Parts: sequence; structure tokens; C-alpha cells
Amino acid sequence: MSRSAGRKVHIDHMNWCHLNAWLVGPATAEKDCSLLELLTNQEQPPAFYLIHFWGDLVLNLIEAIRVHMQSRNVEETSAYWMGLFANRPHSLQDAFCPDLKSTCFHKAMAACDFRVMLAIDPKNDSSLMATCLSRLWCLYELAICNEPNCQLDLIQTKLDVRAPLKKASMVSHFLTKEEQEAELRAPTSGYKAQSDREKSFSLTTMDLALHVSIAKARITNETERRQILNSLARREPTEEVVEEHPEYGLWNKRLRAMFALCFWRRVMGGNVSDSDVHRTQLKLVDALHKGFHFRCLELDMAFMQVCSEKLKMLRSCFPTTLQELKLDLREVEIRNEEIIALAAGLPRDLEDLTLNLAGNEEINDDGIEVFMSKLPNKMRSMALDLKKTSVGKELLQRQGNYESMRQYLAEQAAKAIQCTFVNIIPSASGHVTYTVAKKTLPPLTNNP
Repeated sequence: MSRSAGRKVHIDHMNWCHLNAWLVGPATAEKDCSLLELLTNQEQPPAFYLIHFWGDLVLNLIEAIRVHMQSRNVEETSAYWMGLFANRPHSLQDAFCPDLKSTCFHKAMAACDFRVMLAIDPKNDSSLMATCLSRLWCLYELAICNEPNCQLDLIQTKLDVRAPLKKASMVSHFLTKEEQEAELRAPTSGYKAQSDREKSFSLTTMDLALHVSIAKARITNETERRQILNSLARREPTEEVVEEHPEYGLWNKRLRAMFALCFWRRVMGGNVSDSDVHRTQLKLVDALHKGFHFRCLELDMAFMQVCSEKLKMLRSCFPTTLQELKLDLREVEIRNEEIIALAAGLPRDLEDLTLNLAGNEEINDDGIEVFMSKLPNKMRSMALDLKKTSVGKELLQRQGNYESMRQYLAEQAAKAIQCTFVNIIPSASGHVTYTVAKKTLPPLTNNP
């Protein structure tokens, strides 16, 4: 009998806590093993690491996995790593330690190349929707996603968030493999497929994710709460818990930034005239600016309707310590003055830039020249894609070589036969705009 439901456990209302209490725990107690170790002696390499709320129904999660496998075109034989089945519940010593890379969870994530699925639980009689975002165990595992796995600090989690809707809804930072292939066959088709699978993901759920709080998260077992909070504070798990610690704030920022990346195209593709969408866009930009802590950031706005307000938000989202940026702005109708403002707004510590400007027909040599002059002083390499712009043949041939572009522009300037005029123009909206023009001067003569 279920003490909480007051009836016999049935698959229709069975949750993962039931399964743990009446199956996994008793079955694994004698041998102190995981349930999986009772079922097989063969290794089970995971394709994805699964994070979910144990109070959710078993059937809900099975459906979430089915939809995720469909969205990712995962083979039926592929394994998902689940803590309930993969961990040894009676000896979880390696679940908590100040070095999160030593935990069993980080090792499992590394085994599947940090491909992580978060299953959002639906509203039910006893809990609100997305309870997973307020549970400490779920946030702890998500925090471990943000612990780099290598000295170069380049590992970033490939997070999928699955919403509990009748119609499949999953958001992700990048296109799926199938969407990438569709994009190669027919440009914009892959992005349309991504938009279709993400469009029903609610702003309410995203708002909850962008406000997660480690200190306020709930958990049933107080001992586990102490161990988790101490691990996140880089303290020994057995120490007395500290209710307030600077590390909690850092983790909150990192988690929100991770969600912001995952929601990027779903949110930034929306119209700024929609007040609810615009409010979420501003929260997303703030989360990235404050919480993104890896050296390389990759953002994609290709084929979006990009207005001056979105470009302003884009410039605001860059972390000040960013060293490498990959930015896709294909066919967004960006102009010379806007790429100049973008260059001026790049982090001053930026060293490497990959920028796709293909298909923006109003960009020309004048704009690129001023754009180059506004780049951070620490820049050492840059790759531009200027196909289908109004840039001349000489610059187009050098688009992938930063030094070659700089040399060519310097040679042109040394000829002293052209003058570049940059006009700064105030506007009614309060935003400063640029116009860039070049004028050819008459040849120099010896006449007074």
C-alpha cells in the first residue's frame, strides 16, 4: 500500500520514489550493488545522462524518454544513465565530495560526452509543474554539468530540456544531427524544424529555470542536503551545513547561464514587441552575461528577424572575460553601422572570433574596414564569412585570415587616396547610429 496515495501501488500512479522504496532498495541491500548489476554483467555505455524528479510518475518519464529518442533519432538499444538504476543506493560515498569531478555523476556524464537530458515533470495533485527545478538533487546534478572535465576548460554540457506536453516539445542549444543534415540539404529547413519542436515550450517554465536557487531548493533527506550543499561550497561533506555561502550564488549564475544557452533560439527568435517575450529575452541576456564561465561561447542567430534592440541585447550578453566567440549572423539584414557597434561591444579580452555574416547584402568594404578598427586589441585570429555581401573581391579572398585582412586594409590606407567618414547620428529612440562613407581624394601633386 502507498502511504501517501492511500491505495495499492499501480503503474498508473507509481512514481520513482515508490520504485526505489519497494524494488530497488530491497533488491540491492544484501549485495550492496546497483539494480543494473543484478540484471547484467555487461557494460552499458550511456548515450545520455538523465536528470529527473523522483516524484514524477514512471509513465511520464518513459514517455519523455520516448519523445527524446524520437527527437534525437536515438536507436532503441541506446542506454540512458539513471541514478536510481546505475548507482549503488546503500553506498553513495562517491556522490559527495568537494572535487565534483570525482563524483559518480560527473564520471557518468563524461562517459556520454556530457549529453544531458532534463525531463520537466508536469503538474499533478501533489506538486506544481517543473518541480525538478526546485529540487536540490536535480540542481546538484545540473551543477555537476558545469564542472569542466579538462584543463583547457572547454567542455560544455549539451543540454536537452523536454517539456511534458502532448505535442513533443524539446529545447536545445544546437540543432540536432537530423536538423543539421536537413539544413545542408535545404538552407533554413533545419532551423524551421528546430523552431517547430521548441515553439510550444512555455515562457513560464523558462522563467523558473532562469531563477533557480541552490539555497532555496528542497530535499527530503536532511543528511543529503548537508552533503550536497557542502560539496557545492567546496567543503567536506561531513561538516555542518552553511546556509549562506558565496559558492551558492556562483552556482546559481552558472545554472541560469546554462539554461539561457539552451533557450537561446527559442527566446531570441521571438518578437521584442511581445512584452512577455522581451522580458524573458532580457533575463536570458543577463543570465549569460553574469554566469557563463567557459572561455568559448557559441551563439546562433542565423535567419532570425534581428532588429536594433536584439543586437543591443546580443552585445550585452557577452561575459567580460570571454576569450573566444563563435557567432552566426547569416541573413539577418545586418548593416555596416550595426557590425561596427558589434565590434565596439565585444569583450576587451577577446582573442579569437568566428563570425558568419553571409547573406547580409548591405555590408561592404567600408563597414568591414571600420569594423576591423573597432576590434579588441588582444585579437589574434578572426575568421569571417562574407559570402553574398557587397564586400569586394580583394577582401573576400582574405575573409578567413585576420592578418591578411589587416595588411590589405593598411596598404589601402597607406595609399592615402581615400578618406573614411564615420557620422554619429542621434535618433529619436535615444540610440546612437552610425553611417560610414568613403570618398576618393584627388591625386597628390607638387603644385602649391
